[in-house]
Amino acid sequence: MIPGFYIKMVKVTGPGKEDASIGFDKGLNVVSGPSDTGKSYLLGCINYLMGGDTPPKSIEEANGYECVWMQLSSYSGKSYTLKRTFQDSNIYMTEGEIDDANTRPLIEGLSSSHSSKKEDNISVFLLKMIGLHNKKLKESKYKKRPIRFSDVKTVFLKDENEIIAEHSPIYVGQHTSVPVEKALFNLLLSGEDDEDLVQAEDPKVYKNIIKGKIELTERLLGLERERATELSEKVAKANQKEMNIKIEELSRSINESNQLIKDQENKRAEILKSIFQVEAHITHLKELLERFSILDAHYIADLKRLEFILEGEHLLSQLPNMPCPTCGTNVDSTKIKDYLERNNEKLVKSISRERIKITTKREELKSTEFDISEELEDYQKEKSELHQSLKKLSILLENKLKPINKILREDFQKYISLNQDTARLEDAKEIISRYEMELEEYKIKIKEKDKGERENKRLPEVHYQKLCDQMKEQLIGWGMSINTLNFDTNKMDFIINGKARGNFGKGSRAILCSAFLISLMKYCWVQETYHPCCLVLDSPLTTYREGDKRQNEDEVEVSVQEAFYKDLASITDNFQIIVFDNKDPSNELLERINYHHFTRNPNLDRYGFFPI
Repeated sequence: MIPGFYIKMVKVTGPGKEDASIGFDKGLNVVSGPSDTGKSYLLGCINYLMGGDTPPKSIEEANGYECVWMQLSSYSGKSYTLKRTFQDSNIYMTEGEIDDANTRPLIEGLSSSHSSKKEDNISVFLLKMIGLHNKKLKESKYKKRPIRFSDVKTVFLKDENEIIAEHSPIYVGQHTSVPVEKALFNLLLSGEDDEDLVQAEDPKVYKNIIKGKIELTERLLGLERERATELSEKVAKANQKEMNIKIEELSRSINESNQLIKDQENKRAEILKSIFQVEAHITHLKELLERFSILDAHYIADLKRLEFILEGEHLLSQLPNMPCPTCGTNVDSTKIKDYLERNNEKLVKSISRERIKITTKREELKSTEFDISEELEDYQKEKSELHQSLKKLSILLENKLKPINKILREDFQKYISLNQDTARLEDAKEIISRYEMELEEYKIKIKEKDKGERENKRLPEVHYQKLCDQMKEQLIGWGMSINTLNFDTNKMDFIINGKARGNFGKGSRAILCSAFLISLMKYCWVQETYHPCCLVLDSPLTTYREGDKRQNEDEVEVSVQEAFYKDLASITDNFQIIVFDNKDPSNELLERINYHHFTRNPNLDRYGFFPI
């Protein structure tokens, strides 16, 4: 499951009332319009369904509405619908989209309050979606407690007052919550919670654990350095440019060789097909010759029978008067001679005609046999030639083309393997860097005399620096002039161009807070730590309220406003950002974002969140 979630829809319902709803999506979502159109009410609905203590602030348009719904979707594709009435402490949930929620039973009793002992509460449900369930945060010098979703809200949802606050954006402004907020910030940056927090009365155990981790990490680091050295020697011998050229050349040669082999294989298949056809013809012709031989034998037998008949006439004429050897009756030779004399000429003519007919057929048969024999000889000659061609082609394929192809592939694989060594070397360097960072962290821990000294523990500077680099890039992308941007680990806040963030005017504080929250979300995603990958910002560009006396420090420059929207419009589908503000993005961006505009004019488009 991919951690995180995004808000798909918020809906408010009531008996006899038309549903008030608004849809969101991944990427940038902007809800703009003047005050008193329901933007802050929407923000209150989101907070309320995620375990907030109080329902959204009542407004006139909300009269008669009793229930708020919200569809959350995970980045893995699952959807959940949450429901909560304005008088209920429980939140009801079902799996599936909000439009189908009424067709499925809702799971009752998801408490709005966190409990580490039970899982039937909204806090645990949301923490599981982020991957933070069962993580521990340091609550005081000697205590740790399970994380709550309310802890995460500081980096997920900022209302119009929090976004311009002078205190650090990781704090909520209460002194008692500072240790937890620091621990959460460290967890988001490093991915490590305070699970391994050791009691102060047993510092030896704690130090032995850390020493064991150092020993293991040093051993792994040594192995990885050996691997990097071996890979460096291989890569050093290779010229990357020449290697890429060689890979391209070999790739072309292999493709040409494959095509040549394919063509020759096709030729061989055609020859085999021709051989099968020729052999079929030869078999057929041989069968014909065998049949003709049998037929000729019949003709010869017929001729012999005719000769026998003529000889029989002569023999019958020579018979004397004598008893029949079979029946004993006297044979009258005179009658036989009379019969033969009367029919002899007719019999001789008949036999002569039959002999001529049979002889003619035999001559025709011999002629046909001769033609077929010649045709058979031609086919046998063709078969021999085809076998010779097949033999030559097979020798060409097996003794030349395929061996050459094999050599080309082996050479190609060698260069590919060498090219992969470069990537493996970079991977080894990254692992070495990570192990070195871990060693630095462990060495900081091992210097602590007991657990109480861990109160002043700080993350390695590299974590803060990476976040500062990300935030600086974000602000420059919005057209702000940023020379230096550092993190003050004492105040847990940023210093921009030598000036503390809290000392800037409201407009700058809002922009800087927004940049921090967006940069933190991107940082966590790149570093694969933890974050909802969803961010809700209220009034990042409009920091004054109607009726307030406007000052220059309250204003966000128009160029920054335009760059702000233009940059966020290109954010990927790995994140969701929802902006509630009076300022509109430019028209050219509207097709690239999910945009809702409230007019506060009943005669023009959408009046506000609630239907009028």
